[in-house]
Amino acid sequence: MITVWLIALYECKLILRQKLCWLLALGVITGIAVFQWDLQGNECASWVNAAIPCSIPLVNAWLFNVSQIFWVVWLGIDCCWRDKKCRANEVFSVRPFTNVTYLSGKVLGIAIVCLLLNLISILITLGIHLLAARGDNFQPLFYLFYFLTLTLPTLIFMLGFVIWLSLRVRLHFVLYLWMTLVFVLFYFVGDDGGYSLFDPWGRAVTTLFSDVTGMAHFELYVFHRSIYFLWGVGLLLLSIRNMKRLTEIGRMQKMIRWGGVFCLISGVLLGGGYLRFLIRDEIRRNLYLEVYDRYANKPLAHVISQDLYLQRTGDRIEVKGDLLLSNKSKKEISKPILYLNPGLQVEVLTSDGIPVKFIRDHQVIILERTLAAGDSLSLHIAYEGSIDNAVCYPEIPVERHRDSRIETNETLTRSVLREGNDYAVVGDEFTFLLPECLWYPSAFPPINVSSPLALNYDYTRFCLRVRPEKEEFVLSQGVMKREGKEVVFENERPLPKLSLCMGRYQKKEIRLNEVDIELYYFKNHDYWQKEFHPRKDEMVGMLEWLGCWNCFSRTWGVRIREGSLTGSL
Repeated sequence: MITVWLIALYECKLILRQKLCWLLALGVITGIAVFQWDLQGNECASWVNAAIPCSIPLVNAWLFNVSQIFWVVWLGIDCCWRDKKCRANEVFSVRPFTNVTYLSGKVLGIAIVCLLLNLISILITLGIHLLAARGDNFQPLFYLFYFLTLTLPTLIFMLGFVIWLSLRVRLHFVLYLWMTLVFVLFYFVGDDGGYSLFDPWGRAVTTLFSDVTGMAHFELYVFHRSIYFLWGVGLLLLSIRNMKRLTEIGRMQKMIRWGGVFCLISGVLLGGGYLRFLIRDEIRRNLYLEVYDRYANKPLAHVISQDLYLQRTGDRIEVKGDLLLSNKSKKEISKPILYLNPGLQVEVLTSDGIPVKFIRDHQVIILERTLAAGDSLSLHIAYEGSIDNAVCYPEIPVERHRDSRIETNETLTRSVLREGNDYAVVGDEFTFLLPECLWYPSAFPPINVSSPLALNYDYTRFCLRVRPEKEEFVLSQGVMKREGKEVVFENERPLPKLSLCMGRYQKKEIRLNEVDIELYYFKNHDYWQKEFHPRKDEMVGMLEWLGCWNCFSRTWGVRIREGSLTGSL
């Protein structure tokens, strides 16, 4: 190990003696600092660019991740070229070091220089974060997280690829040409092509990390970054047998060769799992869209009233409901249908205590009984399970569904901040359920396949009962009241849809022109107070701002109460 460090330090000295090294360092550090100051540190910058605690560390890691290609290509090729032509490392070449030790030291030396440059960039960004931007949303662990998962795997992969190719191509200029063409192809094609599998920088995967809801499809992010880390290690191991130095012992040669092959195959298997998940998600979305289309022309009943009782256990919900189904048409409905999320399994379905037979076709429940014209049917239903997000908005084209970028005015920030496609969230810290995820039975589909803009609404009188955990607020439409440990929302007027939001919020309230306005936010998430102070003359602007960013952050709740008129954002 001492020998490896000795070779690494010598390699660092050789790199730092070159003027081109200092010019590249100055250009990268200055460029990243100017970009981040303009996008996230300047007072005139958009607030959304620095709103989430992970946004500033993420942009820094993204910029450095893309720019380090210039470093790694030059350093990797120069490292091999010096051994061939300049004899700069002859002092080590004559020593009986194994190829594993020698290459490990050289790779470690290059990595130290790159990581040192990355550390300087992070420290400058920390200064922008704390002094010029909004230091109250500063969480240093995000810098470490993106360094380990975003920057480091790309560095290992590019080092392995450049060194592996450098030991096989003799002509210097041809090697630079090859590297330029390969990484340009990766940059312009790998972002959106092949589900972003061929993008070593991870620009198209979900990278936004919320300290409340976490990262959407975190396992996919880990899979993607592990693929390139394993491929980089595998290419470095396979590069050892091409070094023109001492030949390893026969058994050691086989171990190194098979170790490299194992890493490459493991990366391919992870890539297969990554693609399998994304393809299965698209297949499910297409399937649910076909089901909507299949029942688009069926006669629909109406849900006159619906009483729901909801409990949450981890990422699962248990719901019991009593609904009144009515046939308002002049024709008999042979088999009434209801829509419910396919991830929720129906345990009980009865009418006046008598079981009702039904057929489940994914998100559609087909009742095996007739409903005469003008007749009504009382149903009791109990179901439980997890929410399947693939049923939400299946009419959105695949390309747009995959593109989870946040819409901002800055092109660069829009490319970096990708929030994923988790439309519904169920967890101990936060629960967010929209009507489009079909978390309660509905007689009308949430989309219109034939004419997406012409939606039909089924106005229902809802009564929702929720049993929250301690210190947990519940937000929904209706007049809220507490009955013991339960929170009840009653609606005197029928509503077209019903939403639910639960979390450990803190509350601020104000009375404005006989209207009570309540603002719910998570602890240590009151950054908005620097932009909008809760004064009456600024309340309108604050409400407009919260309305715009409610869907973006999913960490805000607003309730407006005026007599019997109650609503929430």
